Amino acid sequence: MARAINTRTSRSAGVLSAAAVLSGLAGCSGAQSPTAAATSASPSPSITAACIYSGNALAKRIVHFRRADGNETVEAYVRSPAPATASPGSASSVGSATVGIVVDHESGQTLCDSMGWADQFAAEGYRAIAPTLDDTNQVTETEGAVAYLRAHGATRIVLLGASMGGTTVLQTAAELQPPVQAVISVSGPESYYPLDASAAAAKLAVPVFYSAGAGDTGFAAAETNLYNATLEKDKVLDIVPGTDLHGFDLLGTLLAKVNAFIQSHTR
Repeated sequence: MARAINTRTSRSAGVLSAAAVLSGLAGCSGAQSPTAAATSASPSPSITAACIYSGNALAKRIVHFRRADGNETVEAYVRSPAPATASPGSASSVGSATVGIVVDHESGQTLCDSMGWADQFAAEGYRAIAPTLDDTNQVTETEGAVAYLRAHGATRIVLLGASMGGTTVLQTAAELQPPVQAVISVSGPESYYPLDASAAAAKLAVPVFYSAGAGDTGFAAAETNLYNATLEKDKVLDIVPGTDLHGFDLLGTLLAKVNAFIQSHTR
């Protein structure tokens, strides 16, 4: 299987700038169960994320847990729901603390590039986790992140990924048991070695949202092909006209639709 190369460089962190992030802030389960992997998670003084410097208050939001196969340690940024400050049903507090969201980054990125989105979804009322993925174990790492959320109060789970992360969450959603409630792929390629979203799409049995910018032609074609290969009837394809934005850069444009999709499948 050929590796899909994403030559796009993220031009922003979506609706949040890197400065805002710093200031305000894909594989099967193996011998060790996801729950067991999650319960072994603990804060660690050995943080590798370049955006978390010594003395940074954000270090308290960094956790380490085992992959779902029990091997290797995954580093992740975790954000609990913000305290409710708005009246029930208001646009600024639409989520539930029992809904967890895993945010998987693009290729060549780390949690430093996805943590701002974890903050965004936490502000909406969800529990969010943004793991740093390597290039060979993305699925077991994502499964470990799901287990972490479940062990910390989340009863419903949504997987969201950008570019490589989109391929990761699709394959994870097709394999993970118990299943997640929904999966969202933004600019995900059909394959990214060792991931095969094309094969996973035909196995999906959970609601799925596919999107890409119309001008991001290769990825728009990939998301369309994945949509067509998906047998699950609860599926959405949103090819955004007039833009070549990719991955997290596109997510800001999609945020209202993504939030509506999440809400409709986690009530």
